[in-house]
Amino acid sequence: MKKSKIQFKIAPANENEANDWPSFTRLCHSKGYWLTHIQNELFRVVSSYMENNKLTPKQFALKTGKNERYIKNILNGYFDGNISDFLIVSLACGKVPKIEFEDFKTVIERREQESKNQ
Repeated sequence: MKKSKIQFKIAPANENEANDWPSFTRLCHSKGYWLTHIQNELFRVVSSYMENNKLTPKQFALKTGKNERYIKNILNGYFDGNISDFLIVSLACGKVPKIEFEDFKTVIERREQESKNQ
């Protein structure tokens, strides 16, 4: 099966394209947006910890009890595991994850306000 290329755009190129640009409201309601956010945060925490402690993926895997492939997946920006695994990896880095639940409306209003202030 042939893999298709996916192109990511940073911002709309012109006003016509802006009308097709996904709004933050739409993104905010998508599982993919939040999954990517969590994956990026976990990558940031793990890679920083490994760099500061001069650990290889294999050494970090031994510390967490996970296999090396699992750690390499995190370092490649892929994590779609369960909450227990998320906690094991986070705690091994000396970090406690903080999970909050907010109304969509609050998140969207804050984002709009931040955009106006820039």
